[in-house]
Amino acid sequence: GGSLDALSVLETGADGRVALRLGGGASIRVDVRTRLRLISDDEIALDRGAVYVETAAVAAPGTAVVVRTALGTVRDIGTRFQVRASPESLWVSVREGSATIEHRGRSHHAPAGTELTMDQGGGVKSRPVQPSDAEWHWVQEVAPPFDLEGRRLVEFARKHGRVVQT
Repeated sequence: GGSLDALSVLETGADGRVALRLGGGASIRVDVRTRLRLISDDEIALDRGAVYVETAAVAAPGTAVVVRTALGTVRDIGTRFQVRASPESLWVSVREGSATIEHRGRSHHAPAGTELTMDQGGGVKSRPVQPSDAEWHWVQEVAPPFDLEGRRLVEFARKHGRVVQT
C-alpha cells in the first residue's frame, strides 16, 4: 500500500520479495537478493537479482518497460518476462509477448517461450522455456491476489503460466 519515489533504491534480503506497480501501470515483482533503482514510471535499473515484469494488460501502444543492467538493456513488447542479472551474465525469459536485449549497438530478440543468456563479452545463447517451468514459481509467491469473482478460468490459468483447453 505504500509508494516509492523515482530514484528510490529497493533491496530485498534472503527471504524478502515484493510486488510493485509502476506509475505507467506495469506490474513488477522483485525476487530475493535483488537490488534495483526506480528511474521513472517505466524504467528501472537492476543492479543484481531478478524482476518479473508484466505489461501485457496495461501497455499503451508504443510504450515499454525498460530494465537497465550492467550488461545490457531489456525492453518489453507487451509481455510478461523475467530479467535476472549478475556481474557475469544477464538472463531474459519471456513467458508471453516478446522482449529485446540491447548491448553495444546490437539487439537480440526473445519471443515468447524463449530464454536468452548473455555473458560479459556479449555472447548470447538461446533455449526454450515453458510458461509453467520451475523458474517462474517464485513469481507466483509474490503475486498480488487474483480476484476470481466475475473472471474467466482462462484468465486465472494465464496468470499462473497454464493453458486451458476449450
